Amino acid sequence: MPEEVSPRELWYTQKSYFSPYLQQDFKVKKKLHKEKTPYQTIEVIDTYEFGRMLILDGVVMVTERDEFAYHEMLVHPAMIVHPNPKRIAVIGGGDGGTVREILKYEVDEIKLIEIDKRVIDVSNEYFPELTKGLKDWRVEIINTDGALWVKKEKGKFDIIFVDSTDPIGPGARLVEDDFLNVGANLLNSDGIWVAQTETPFYITDFVKSYNKKLKKLFKIVRVYLAEVPSYGGVWSFTFASQKIDPLSPKRTPPAGLKYYNPDIHIASFALPQYLKEIASSR
Repeated sequence: MPEEVSPRELWYTQKSYFSPYLQQDFKVKKKLHKEKTPYQTIEVIDTYEFGRMLILDGVVMVTERDEFAYHEMLVHPAMIVHPNPKRIAVIGGGDGGTVREILKYEVDEIKLIEIDKRVIDVSNEYFPELTKGLKDWRVEIINTDGALWVKKEKGKFDIIFVDSTDPIGPGARLVEDDFLNVGANLLNSDGIWVAQTETPFYITDFVKSYNKKLKKLFKIVRVYLAEVPSYGGVWSFTFASQKIDPLSPKRTPPAGLKYYNPDIHIASFALPQYLKEIASSR
């Protein structure tokens, strides 16, 4: 006999913003938190498959089970190929995972620019393994819009990571020409720009557009890929620099990583033909 499904069984449905014909369903153990801030709706749920999950405006941002894939692949390719990354900026990333990965290197300073302080507060409460690096003395947290911060900041950085939400809501301004133009000028001459750039299979137009914008600003622009199951599969990142080839690592990665390794580093820049054509267009 089939097992009866309890009428109290709870599922969370994430509707895809990039296609009206897709959605993901996650079986939920418990709803842990929900609030509306001036910027977005923040939710935390505990799921059977992915553990605790941070959701912003109905879109999955972080899960306990697979956050390492996203955060390691956002951070380590750039940290490995830069000759001496000491001063870093992270735009977005209020869950703390990107800062945690950067702190596995001997850096001098990290500025975290997160528009919504409540994302940090909620992450501290429900994802302490992610946020533990935010208390490090080298980390300065700045709660403001990243698009405004780049216009006011006067310093120069070795690497800028754009760990933004999807290009809607608060994240929409972080893919505009004005933000990219000003932000690129905050890099040192051998600086690196890295951004998460969504799922290339469904929103190829966005990947193509973003690459074209960066190619006006940087001599070297390369897309690379990782597998992030809770995001629906293959996810893309974009690496940009005036001087540094991402396929020429300068050091070995730190111990204890779960996804990134030297083989993955090289393989992640090998693109399927459809994406290779998109990424190479000007």
